[in-house]
Amino acid sequence: MNFFKVAIVVVISIGIAGAIYGLKNNATEVEQKKVESSLIEHERQTLLPLAQADDMEAMYKLGISYAQPSDVQDYDQARYWLKKAALLNHAKAQYYLGYMYAHGDGVEIDAGEATVWFWLAASNEERASRRYLKLMANTGDPEELQKARVRASEIWATMPNKDINKNKSALKYH
Repeated sequence: MNFFKVAIVVVISIGIAGAIYGLKNNATEVEQKKVESSLIEHERQTLLPLAQADDMEAMYKLGISYAQPSDVQDYDQARYWLKKAALLNHAKAQYYLGYMYAHGDGVEIDAGEATVWFWLAASNEERASRRYLKLMANTGDPEELQKARVRASEIWATMPNKDINKNKSALKYH
């Protein structure tokens, strides 16, 4: 009988210790998330004036900041800033916009829109975009791909910061 009492006390003690550890561990995670959110907010406050002053790299970083999984994630803001940078011909911003549309991150999945942005990024030698384009060429509707190519060409024609001499492959994709 004493063995069973000791065993019950040990089991209860382990359960209480586990519960305390779980509460402590959970509190640590909550504090860590608060610190991460605070750092993200600080980064955004630093980047925002630069992005508003048409700094293409700041726009891109701000967009990525909003897209990152966190308590302060905001896909609308991510898309807004990434698109601004993408329209200024920022290759990584173009890639991430395509990725958002391909995977439905904060938007409805739209293969045509994804293809437009992947085409633009690929024309800026963004390698991951080229892989997506090959995949879409092998699995997508040829008519939709042609529409996306035409739309990408129209956007490309209006973009600043094009250096055709630096990027001879641009004509290959447009």
